Amino acid sequence: MDNKITNIELNFSNICTARCYCCSNHRGKKNIPLMADDIFKKVLEQLKEIQFDRIHTSGCGEGLVNINYPFYLRDLRKEFPKAIIDYYSNFSLMIPSVSNYIIKKKLLNEMHISIDGVERWVFEKATGLEYDTVFKNIDYFLKNNDCIEVFINYRNPRKYYERCRDILNREPLFKRYVGDDVNNLKNEYNEIQARFNSVSKMKITYSNTAFSLWGERDDCEPDFEKKHPCPKLNVIKNTIWIDPDGSVRMCPYQEEQGGRLVYGT
Repeated sequence: MDNKITNIELNFSNICTARCYCCSNHRGKKNIPLMADDIFKKVLEQLKEIQFDRIHTSGCGEGLVNINYPFYLRDLRKEFPKAIIDYYSNFSLMIPSVSNYIIKKKLLNEMHISIDGVERWVFEKATGLEYDTVFKNIDYFLKNNDCIEVFINYRNPRKYYERCRDILNREPLFKRYVGDDVNNLKNEYNEIQARFNSVSKMKITYSNTAFSLWGERDDCEPDFEKKHPCPKLNVIKNTIWIDPDGSVRMCPYQEEQGGRLVYGT
């Protein structure tokens, strides 16, 4: 088994602006909401003592809820110029001035965006976010970005409902789509590609998200994990997770953080 630490998951925020159907409401439980400047400085110094390849700057919430996030990125890029630095964002707070700062200073190697649909009703039910705000922010970033690799991950809500029915024998815990809504959900993968390719300056890499069901962990049968062992071990075995208070763990979904990771791929 390879015991090398390749990934640092640096969690700047346990607060999210979205309320997604596939996400647990125990997000960030038993830890502080935001990483303070003094904690970040200590973490930064400690990271200099180890070798790693990648820094994820997302965590259990939207990083930009932490107003220091762009400046934390600046310091990470300065101290670790060879590391791959990425960010998973819902773009609700990625206003033009923030996009300009990140792009101009080349603070990220990769930007990852999850999209549940390009139809307004699908997107807004899925995330609880305001469609026009998010898509305007994404368009601005894509039109002006000339240096950051962009990945758009399509989360098909209908597939999530089907997965819950097949594995848990029930509807999702957060029922954002009810009745005919579920039947009216269609695969928008091609539409998403056409929509964002039309505005992007750089080539975008697209993928279909393979759902894990950790958002369902608040309502699963006892001993569920004994029947369905965690499938994420190959993903997290070389990762360390740093909470906003500076504490370190091997798995962000441990029971003491507020919930279990249930079956997924």
